[in-house]
Order: sequence, then C-alpha cells, then structure tokens
Amino acid sequence: GVHGLSPASTNFIVKQAEAVLSDIGADTVKTGMLYSAENVSAIAELASDYSDIPLVAYMPDLSWWQEDQIDLYQDAFNELLLPLTTVLVGNHSTLCRWLLPDWSAERSPTARDIARAADAYGVPYTLVTGIPMPDQFIDNALCSPTAVLCSNKFERFEAVFSGAGDTLSAALAA
Repeated sequence: GVHGLSPASTNFIVKQAEAVLSDIGADTVKTGMLYSAENVSAIAELASDYSDIPLVAYMPDLSWWQEDQIDLYQDAFNELLLPLTTVLVGNHSTLCRWLLPDWSAERSPTARDIARAADAYGVPYTLVTGIPMPDQFIDNALCSPTAVLCSNKFERFEAVFSGAGDTLSAALAA
C-alpha cells in the first residue's frame, strides 16, 4: 500500500525528464501520480514538445485527497494532458467518478462508455482496470471508443493492494 507521498518540485521533474529525453530518448512516455496541477501542466508542456512519442497516462485514485486538490489536478489533466495521451490507464471506479460524474443509468458504465468519455478529450485508447464482474471476478479491458480491443478476466483475491494500474501502465509503456 501507499503509506506516504513526497512531492517532487516541478522544476526537478522537468529537469529529469528533459535530461532523459534529450540524452537517451524514449519510445514511450508514461506518467504516474504527478501530485499537483503544476506538475501536470509541466509534463503536458514536455509531452507537446515530444508529440511524436506515445504517452501512456495513468490516473491514480485521488479519493484520499481534499476535494479542491482533486478538482485542480483533474481539470489540469483534462485540459492539458488528455489531448496528448495515447493510452489512458485507470481503475474502473476512478475513471467513472472522473470522466462520467453525472452517470445516471442503472447499469454501471462499461469500459467502452469510459473510452468514449476519454475520446471526447482526444484519447484514442483507454485501459480500464478492476471492472467488477459476477462471481468474484474482475476484468481489465483495452478499448477504443468503438470497440473492446482485448480484455482479461481475473479472479478477485482477498488482499488490499495499491498500484496495479501504475504497474499495468508501466508494462504497457514497455
């Protein structure tokens, strides 16, 4: 689990990313928890400078934050980072709360519903993790706005953990 978070300064993040991108290069860029709207903005600026490199962006569960911090972070993500994102990765409940806050249907949003919501911001692909299924199973689905490209069903196990989406987004970037 996550027991603490130590934010890095925007300047530190930008300097690290610029050094790697200019010295080594990259075939894919992957973001995780960026901690602040300022960091989201800085990474979006870098990503736009390297727009030929695919961007895998992970939206972590922010429910432990104060509401105003969540709003600032998600607004910056929507406006600045999503239009540059190739694949958005996130947990089903997190993505539903964020991208479909006014969902009123009796059924839970599907992965394609979430992908369509992300597509409104310019995201061509969405990897939705932890989709609840019957009989103690969960599903992960990679979708475009028009199709489920692939999915894998897993049996839920009794453990509390954090970071599966971050790990999956790293594997996808690799």
